[in-house]
Amino acid sequence: MHVKCIANKGDVLPTALRTKETSLQETSEFSLVISKNYLVYAMVFIDGYIWYCICDEHYTEYPTWKPSPLFEVIDGRMSKYWVYACDKESYEAIWAYPEWANAPHYFHFLNDSEKDYVGHFKHYKKLVDEEFPYLSVEKKADAPWLICPLCIDIYAWELNSPDAMITCSNCKRVFHNPRYKQIDASQN
Repeated sequence: MHVKCIANKGDVLPTALRTKETSLQETSEFSLVISKNYLVYAMVFIDGYIWYCICDEHYTEYPTWKPSPLFEVIDGRMSKYWVYACDKESYEAIWAYPEWANAPHYFHFLNDSEKDYVGHFKHYKKLVDEEFPYLSVEKKADAPWLICPLCIDIYAWELNSPDAMITCSNCKRVFHNPRYKQIDASQN
C-alpha cells in the first residue's frame, strides 16, 4: 500500500484526533515531506481512525505511526504478507505481518529496538518494499538478465521474482521488475 503525504502539521487533523490520548495538537509537526510517497508497513483502526505505520524522515530501525488524514492513498492494495487481527476487548483492528498482528504489545518491543523484533521488521520490510512498484523509481530493465547500473560489468543476475520491485543483491539498489504483471488496482 502506497500513500502520499498531503499535510505534515496537526492543524489539518480532525479535532477528535487531537486529544490527550493521542498527544496530537494543532501545533504538532510530523517528520513527513509533503507530496512524497510512503510505503505502509502496517495499519491500525483505533477509535474510528486509520493509522499508517511508515518509515518517516527519521527512520532508523523501526517505523512510526501516522494518522491517515495526513495522506491520500495512491495504491490501496494491501500486502500479501499482512494478516488481520482484532483485539476482542478494545475492538482495535490491525493489518500487519503475522508476528506483529498476532502479538499484543509487539510495537512496543519494536520501538524499544529489541533485536528479534527489529529483525522481523527488517525481514518483512524488504519483502514489502519489493512487492509493489515504487512510483518514484522511473527506469525499468527490459531483459531477462539484469545488470545494475551501479555495479556495471561487476554484477548481473537472472530475473526470477514475481514481485514488482527487485533489489540488486550486490549494492542493494531497488529497481522495477520488467516481468511484473501490473494489476489495475481499480479492479480489486
